[in-house]
Amino acid sequence: MQIDAQRTVASPCPGRQRRVWERQPMEGQALIIFALFSLVLVGSMALSVDAGYIMAERRQVQSAADAAALAGAKAVMDNKSSSEILGAAQEYGAFNASVPASNVTVSRPPSSGSHAGDNKYVQVTVTKDVQRFFLGAIYTGSWSVSATSVAGVETEGLNATILALNSSAGGLNTSGSTYLEAIGGSIHSNYEIRTSGSTVLKASEKVSANDGIKTSGSTTITSGAGTVPNGPEIPDPLLTLLSPPSLPSAPGNPVATVSPTSYRFTGGAGISIGGGNTGQIVMNAGGTYNFVGGSGISIGGSTPTFTMQSGSYSFTGGAGININGTAPGNTIGGGTLYFGGGGGIVTGGSNHITLGPGTYIFDGGSGFSMSGSARLTFTSGAYTFYFLNGADWSFSGSSYIQTNSNVYVRAYFYGAGNNPSNLQMSGSTNFQIPTGEYYFDN
Repeated sequence: MQIDAQRTVASPCPGRQRRVWERQPMEGQALIIFALFSLVLVGSMALSVDAGYIMAERRQVQSAADAAALAGAKAVMDNKSSSEILGAAQEYGAFNASVPASNVTVSRPPSSGSHAGDNKYVQVTVTKDVQRFFLGAIYTGSWSVSATSVAGVETEGLNATILALNSSAGGLNTSGSTYLEAIGGSIHSNYEIRTSGSTVLKASEKVSANDGIKTSGSTTITSGAGTVPNGPEIPDPLLTLLSPPSLPSAPGNPVATVSPTSYRFTGGAGISIGGGNTGQIVMNAGGTYNFVGGSGISIGGSTPTFTMQSGSYSFTGGAGININGTAPGNTIGGGTLYFGGGGGIVTGGSNHITLGPGTYIFDGGSGFSMSGSARLTFTSGAYTFYFLNGADWSFSGSSYIQTNSNVYVRAYFYGAGNNPSNLQMSGSTNFQIPTGEYYFDN
């Protein structure tokens, strides 16, 4: 480097001098400055790479903690055990953060925060060591990220008009042209709701399930308060209010075979009415009727009125009551009716049956079966039904029930190994269950 000394030159004006400073270029100065700033630039770039990477890892760890907390809360909602809740949260946290399960800490209840001590909530903390690219040259300490998330279950009020309790099987399944309505409440399944055909589900409040709502066909769901496909399980609302009763012993044939006014039909004999009968056919009030074998009572054609007044009726050996055709005015007046050995009340066509209060016993056989466009009306009073040994109460086609006021039904359905008795409907039936108590064994 070379610097010229200062020079003094003469001024044109006598007695005055002026100094002129002259500087020569300093060779290599810009190179030094560039080298200094290059270190700063490279350092900044290196720091931005490491800082950007740790921020990206922080976002991933937070997402993993959120997913793990939600998985734990879902397990709480499904009433899983403590080990299952811990396992679900750790699995989701480890998988989404790409860390070992030991890097995922699960606390139930949370140990800190606004939900500390609340067993409905799960707290998850995920920690992950972060790779250093350039920072390792000047920093050798800890370089990691951590994120915490809390999730929980707050059960909303749910007035379940229809509630399927089993959380591992069954649920609510429909097919055909089913129409199911919950008036004044919700439809809920602790398992799943699965529909097909032209199903219509309608609820004044919610339609919800714990394990999803799976629809096919032309399913329509209408709910006043929304549809919830992954709602919480609902505990049995009657668990602390009502203990499951023991079903009473199913009676045998209570109808006497001999009485002062007794009518006995044996060897296949019975009552068969068909064709175009136009008059009123009335069976005696207060009588005792025993049908052994054969068809029992058979009504068909366009018979306008057939009335069985209240009495004692026994149908054994396959005998029963069969009503078909377009008979519009059939009355089974009630009393005591026993069906054993294969027979039952079987209706079809477009007939109308009015049922009277009493005791109805179906021991095996066809039970109480309605099909076609048959209509069943309950008159006011108390009813007791017994279904056992595979006898069902079933509705198919477009058959339906209508009830009057002041009707109360007690219906008992007994299990028999793999052949239990059921209450079932299919087709486009309109099933308006009368008020009462319905007990299902097995």
